[in-house]
Amino acid sequence: MDSEKCRILLSVIKNGSMSAAAEELNYTQSGISRAIEAMEKSAGFPILSRGRGGAHLTSEGEELLPAVREMAYWAEQYEQTVQKLRGVQVGRLAVGSSYVKFFPWLTRIVSGFHEKYPGITVELCSGTSTELAARMSAKALDFAIISRREGDFSSTVLKRDGLVAMLPPEHPMAHSDGVPATIFETEPYIEIHTGLQTDNSLCFEKRGITPNLSFSTPDSFVACGMVKAGLGVALVNRVIADELSDAVAYVPLDPPEVVDICAVTPTADVISPAAKIFKSYALEFLEDF
Repeated sequence: MDSEKCRILLSVIKNGSMSAAAEELNYTQSGISRAIEAMEKSAGFPILSRGRGGAHLTSEGEELLPAVREMAYWAEQYEQTVQKLRGVQVGRLAVGSSYVKFFPWLTRIVSGFHEKYPGITVELCSGTSTELAARMSAKALDFAIISRREGDFSSTVLKRDGLVAMLPPEHPMAHSDGVPATIFETEPYIEIHTGLQTDNSLCFEKRGITPNLSFSTPDSFVACGMVKAGLGVALVNRVIADELSDAVAYVPLDPPEVVDICAVTPTADVISPAAKIFKSYALEFLEDF
């Protein structure tokens, strides 16, 4: 299997279309199509399904995906190592954060890094902590700022955070020092990122809480507006609350729910030369975090 075809397939999956993959990789669209067709011919079955909704993996393609990721990852490792031995620093990195608050810090790091190592390209991405942790374990990410998660990667604690209840300003507990998590069982609960594992869902699971789910939204800013309108209560990380409107009340849980915010990177046995350089560079600026 040609590792370049693996890289092409991963780009199509990430971007959802062959045209977007062609743009990202500087290929023609017909070149992308031929590479995918060659993979499917070699495999003997369709790997992608194409339709109006874009390109998606077939069930057989899903089974092949871990092997495709491994081949692309180690091919990139090989190329980076060869160039390093020649005295040249090159490579491609994927860097992300699950928190909007930390993107300014991260973009400053990326900017300075790119100036120092122009041969290493960096892609910025976002997602929930669980999503980014899964990408890291799958060797599809090189550096990320997320809430602590378990996985096949290394973690460095950057900050200790906590969960806070988001309450309407006229709520009886809006000015209290803390609220019990049981409040989410009795009052209308506005869920953020329904169906996904989040710090909220992990907190409820740990405490045996079944929230009174009444509304849902994928956006913390929308949830804040719903709370302000008196539709219910919500739960967010303090670092998220810092970015939201002060027209609602933010009250810590009682007892507190502490969340470690970490920088995660591939483990020492698999980290690429470029990722190792980026990790070292980024962690030099922790005092500015």
